Amino acid sequence: MVVTGWLAWATVRLWGATTTAAEAANLNAEAIMAAEVAHLYPIIQSDNLKKDVFFRIIHYENTGKDSDYSGIPEVVYRIKNYGKTPAVLQRLMHGMEFFKKPSTTRLMHQEDERPLEILGAGQESENISYKMHATFNRGMAKAVHEYDSELMFFGEVIFTDFFGRQMKCIWECDGRSGGFKLTRHEQRPAPDEKI
Repeated sequence: MVVTGWLAWATVRLWGATTTAAEAANLNAEAIMAAEVAHLYPIIQSDNLKKDVFFRIIHYENTGKDSDYSGIPEVVYRIKNYGKTPAVLQRLMHGMEFFKKPSTTRLMHQEDERPLEILGAGQESENISYKMHATFNRGMAKAVHEYDSELMFFGEVIFTDFFGRQMKCIWECDGRSGGFKLTRHEQRPAPDEKI
Protein backbone atom coordinates (compact mmCIF):
# COMPACT_ATOMS: atom_id res chain seq x y z
CA MET A 1 0.00 0.00 0.00
CA VAL A 2 2.83 2.42 0.87
CA VAL A 3 4.67 1.52 -2.33
CA THR A 4 1.57 2.15 -4.43
CA GLY A 5 1.05 5.53 -2.80
CA TRP A 6 4.68 6.45 -3.36
CA LEU A 7 4.46 5.38 -7.05
CA ALA A 8 1.30 7.46 -7.53
CA TRP A 9 2.99 10.50 -5.96
CA ALA A 10 6.11 10.03 -8.14
CA THR A 11 3.98 9.62 -11.27
CA VAL A 12 2.09 12.86 -10.57
CA ARG A 13 5.38 14.72 -9.96
CA LEU A 14 6.89 13.29 -13.16
CA TRP A 15 3.80 14.22 -15.16
CA GLY A 16 3.97 17.80 -13.81
CA ALA A 17 7.67 18.10 -14.65
CA THR A 18 7.11 16.69 -18.15
CA THR A 19 4.23 19.09 -18.79
CA THR A 20 6.33 22.06 -17.62
CA ALA A 21 9.26 21.00 -19.83
CA ALA A 22 6.98 20.56 -22.86
CA GLU A 23 5.42 24.00 -22.32
CA ALA A 24 8.88 25.57 -22.02
CA ALA A 25 10.07 23.84 -25.21
CA ASN A 26 6.94 25.01 -27.04
CA LEU A 27 7.46 28.62 -25.88
CA ASN A 28 11.11 28.44 -26.92
CA ALA A 29 10.17 27.16 -30.41
CA GLU A 30 7.58 29.94 -30.81
CA ALA A 31 10.14 32.56 -29.73
CA ILE A 32 12.68 31.26 -32.24
CA MET A 33 10.12 31.33 -35.07
CA ALA A 34 9.02 34.86 -34.13
CA ALA A 35 12.63 36.08 -34.13
CA GLU A 36 13.65 34.32 -37.34
CA VAL A 37 10.53 34.79 -39.50
CA ALA A 38 10.56 36.83 -42.71
CA HIS A 39 9.33 40.42 -42.25
CA LEU A 40 8.01 41.91 -45.50
CA TYR A 41 7.53 45.63 -46.16
CA PRO A 42 6.60 47.64 -49.27
CA ILE A 43 9.37 50.00 -50.36
CA ILE A 44 8.21 52.91 -52.55
CA GLN A 45 10.66 53.34 -55.44
CA SER A 46 8.86 56.25 -57.13
CA ASP A 47 5.50 57.92 -57.61
CA ASN A 48 4.22 60.79 -59.72
CA LEU A 49 2.33 62.73 -57.06
CA LYS A 50 4.58 65.81 -56.87
CA LYS A 51 5.54 65.83 -60.53
CA ASP A 52 2.22 65.19 -62.30
CA VAL A 53 -0.71 64.94 -59.91
CA PHE A 54 -0.21 67.88 -57.52
CA PHE A 55 1.99 70.13 -59.67
CA ARG A 56 -0.88 72.02 -61.31
CA ILE A 57 -2.77 72.78 -58.11
CA ILE A 58 0.35 74.00 -56.31
CA HIS A 59 1.74 76.21 -59.09
CA TYR A 60 -1.42 77.22 -60.93
CA GLU A 61 -3.87 77.66 -58.05
CA ASN A 62 -6.27 80.09 -59.75
CA THR A 63 -6.41 78.54 -63.19
CA GLY A 64 -8.72 75.77 -64.35
CA LYS A 65 -11.79 74.08 -62.93
CA ASP A 66 -11.91 71.39 -60.26
CA SER A 67 -13.22 68.94 -62.85
CA ASP A 68 -10.11 69.38 -65.03
CA TYR A 69 -7.79 66.40 -65.44
CA SER A 70 -5.00 66.33 -62.86
CA GLY A 71 -3.00 63.26 -63.87
CA ILE A 72 -3.42 59.64 -62.88
CA PRO A 73 -1.59 58.70 -59.66
CA GLU A 74 1.01 55.98 -60.24
CA VAL A 75 3.47 54.19 -57.98
CA VAL A 76 6.41 51.82 -58.42
CA TYR A 77 7.33 49.73 -55.40
CA ARG A 78 9.09 46.59 -54.26
CA ILE A 79 8.53 44.11 -51.46
CA LYS A 80 11.59 43.81 -49.19
CA ASN A 81 12.30 41.03 -46.71
CA TYR A 82 13.80 42.54 -43.54
CA GLY A 83 13.65 39.19 -41.71
CA LYS A 84 16.26 36.51 -41.23
CA THR A 85 14.69 33.71 -43.29
CA PRO A 86 13.30 33.44 -46.84
CA ALA A 87 9.70 34.10 -47.90
CA VAL A 88 7.92 32.59 -50.89
CA LEU A 89 5.54 35.19 -52.35
CA GLN A 90 2.27 33.45 -53.21
CA ARG A 91 -0.20 36.24 -54.02
CA LEU A 92 0.01 40.01 -54.29
CA MET A 93 -2.95 42.40 -54.27
CA HIS A 94 -2.95 46.20 -54.30
CA GLY A 95 -5.17 49.20 -54.90
CA MET A 96 -5.33 53.00 -54.85
CA GLU A 97 -8.35 55.10 -53.95
CA PHE A 98 -9.50 58.62 -53.22
CA PHE A 99 -11.53 58.96 -50.01
CA LYS A 100 -13.52 62.09 -49.10
CA LYS A 101 -13.52 60.98 -45.46
CA PRO A 102 -11.34 58.45 -43.67
CA SER A 103 -12.50 55.00 -44.69
CA THR A 104 -11.62 51.41 -43.86
CA THR A 105 -13.07 49.99 -47.09
CA ARG A 106 -10.32 48.93 -49.48
CA LEU A 107 -10.92 47.49 -52.96
CA MET A 108 -7.84 45.58 -54.12
CA HIS A 109 -6.82 44.14 -57.46
CA GLN A 110 -4.76 40.99 -57.85
CA GLU A 111 -1.44 41.47 -59.61
CA ASP A 112 -1.54 40.08 -63.15
CA GLU A 113 0.10 36.66 -63.64
CA ARG A 114 3.00 37.17 -61.28
CA PRO A 115 5.68 34.44 -61.28
CA LEU A 116 6.52 32.73 -58.00
CA GLU A 117 9.25 34.72 -56.27
CA ILE A 118 11.44 33.76 -53.32
CA LEU A 119 12.86 36.60 -51.25
CA GLY A 120 15.87 35.70 -49.15
CA ALA A 121 16.82 37.65 -46.05
CA GLY A 122 17.52 41.26 -47.06
CA GLN A 123 16.34 40.77 -50.64
CA GLU A 124 13.80 42.81 -52.63
CA SER A 125 11.29 41.77 -55.27
CA GLU A 126 11.34 43.05 -58.82
CA ASN A 127 9.71 46.45 -59.40
CA ILE A 128 5.91 46.38 -59.20
CA SER A 129 3.98 49.25 -60.78
CA TYR A 130 0.41 50.27 -60.18
CA LYS A 131 -1.78 53.00 -61.69
CA MET A 132 -5.05 54.23 -60.17
CA HIS A 133 -8.06 52.77 -62.03
CA ALA A 134 -10.47 55.61 -61.23
CA THR A 135 -10.69 59.19 -62.48
CA PHE A 136 -8.60 61.68 -60.54
CA ASN A 137 -9.32 65.35 -61.19
CA ARG A 138 -7.98 68.73 -60.05
CA GLY A 139 -10.62 69.08 -57.31
CA MET A 140 -9.69 65.72 -55.83
CA ALA A 141 -5.99 66.58 -55.95
CA LYS A 142 -6.69 69.91 -54.25
CA ALA A 143 -8.71 68.21 -51.47
CA VAL A 144 -5.91 65.70 -50.86
CA HIS A 145 -3.23 68.40 -50.90
CA GLU A 146 -5.19 70.45 -48.35
CA TYR A 147 -5.73 67.38 -46.09
CA ASP A 148 -9.51 67.46 -46.59
CA SER A 149 -9.46 64.01 -48.25
CA GLU A 150 -7.15 61.02 -48.60
CA LEU A 151 -5.34 59.38 -51.48
CA MET A 152 -4.37 55.91 -50.27
CA PHE A 153 -2.21 53.22 -51.85
CA PHE A 154 -2.65 49.89 -50.08
CA GLY A 155 -2.10 46.20 -50.53
CA GLU A 156 -1.39 42.79 -49.13
CA VAL A 157 0.94 39.94 -49.91
CA ILE A 158 0.36 36.31 -48.92
CA PHE A 159 3.57 34.37 -48.44
CA THR A 160 4.89 31.12 -47.01
CA ASP A 161 7.64 31.50 -44.45
CA PHE A 162 10.68 29.28 -43.83
CA PHE A 163 8.73 27.27 -41.23
CA GLY A 164 5.96 26.40 -43.73
CA ARG A 165 3.41 28.79 -42.23
CA GLN A 166 1.19 30.90 -44.47
CA MET A 167 1.49 34.60 -43.54
CA LYS A 168 -0.17 37.84 -44.61
CA CYS A 169 1.42 41.29 -44.80
CA ILE A 170 -0.95 44.28 -45.08
CA TRP A 171 0.06 47.89 -45.71
CA GLU A 172 -1.30 51.37 -46.40
CA CYS A 173 0.51 54.41 -47.77
CA ASP A 174 -0.90 57.94 -47.55
CA GLY A 175 -0.35 60.26 -50.52
CA ARG A 176 -1.19 63.54 -48.78
CA SER A 177 2.41 64.49 -48.08
CA GLY A 178 3.20 64.85 -51.80
CA GLY A 179 4.47 61.30 -52.12
CA PHE A 180 3.28 57.95 -50.82
CA LYS A 181 4.45 57.30 -47.24
CA LEU A 182 3.86 54.10 -45.27
CA THR A 183 1.29 54.76 -42.53
CA ARG A 184 0.16 51.23 -41.61
CA HIS A 185 1.87 47.86 -41.64
CA GLU A 186 0.70 44.58 -40.18
CA GLN A 187 1.97 41.03 -40.54
CA ARG A 188 0.17 38.00 -39.13
CA PRO A 189 -0.47 34.31 -39.76
CA ALA A 190 -3.05 33.65 -42.48
CA PRO A 191 -3.79 29.93 -42.35
CA ASP A 192 -7.23 30.27 -43.91
CA GLU A 193 -6.16 32.15 -47.07
CA LYS A 194 -6.78 30.26 -50.31
CA ILE A 195 -4.02 30.53 -52.88
